[in-house]
Formats: sequence, C-alpha cells, structure tokens
Amino acid sequence: MNYFIINQFSSEYPSNIYFNIFIPGFDTIFYPIKEGRRHGVYAAYVDPAMLRPTLVVRKYAYVKRVLIDENKRAYGVEYDHHGRPNKALATKEVIISAGAMNSPKILMLSGVGPKNDLLKLGVTYWPCLSY
Repeated sequence: MNYFIINQFSSEYPSNIYFNIFIPGFDTIFYPIKEGRRHGVYAAYVDPAMLRPTLVVRKYAYVKRVLIDENKRAYGVEYDHHGRPNKALATKEVIISAGAMNSPKILMLSGVGPKNDLLKLGVTYWPCLSY
C-alpha cells in the first residue's frame, strides 16, 4: 500500500483533493479501518450501543415529525411503523440523524425552518427556537 502511495505522487498526474468533481489526479482517501476491515458508523457506534436498555431501534419506521412543546423543547418524535402511527418520547434529548436530505425535511415538517415556506404548506411554525 505505501509503495502505491509513493508512486502515485511521482507519476504524471497531480494530487487531487477534490473528490466531488472529476479532475485527473490522485490523493489518499481515508476510511475508518479496524482489524483490516472497514469500520462503518453502524459497527462503530450503533452496534455497541444495542445492549443499552434505553435504546430501541425500529426497522421500517418512518419519522413524520419532531414533537415540540410550548416551551420550544423537543420531547419526542411521531413516526409510522408498518403503517401504524406511533410516538417515541425522550427523557433527555432528541437526536435527528436521518442524512443530509431527510434531517432538514423532518425539521421542516416539525415547524423548524424558513417561516414563509412553512406557512405556505400549513405547517405550524416555531419562531426563534433557542439552542
């Protein structure tokens, strides 16, 4: 591996640190590796936490919105599980980790976002949420 890295920089192609557009060149891409295998987010964080009695993982659950009280505090989420509506209530905090596209979508469906856009869609707007 080190042999390849040394030779790639001595070739005719320049170093390329931009991975989102095509520019000819090479650079090192770092992956989390543990014991010679890729160590992804699930293996690193979720799997070790599965033994916690306070963690419940629902497959095939679709979060509809974050529940926010009159004090502008998130206290849970509304979700559908196999087509049935459910609520999950939090005792400490609500963490939204649904990716770059779905996290903002869930927040906007919960009333957190641009006021004019939310009001046009008939979503209850929460002005000036503190953080």
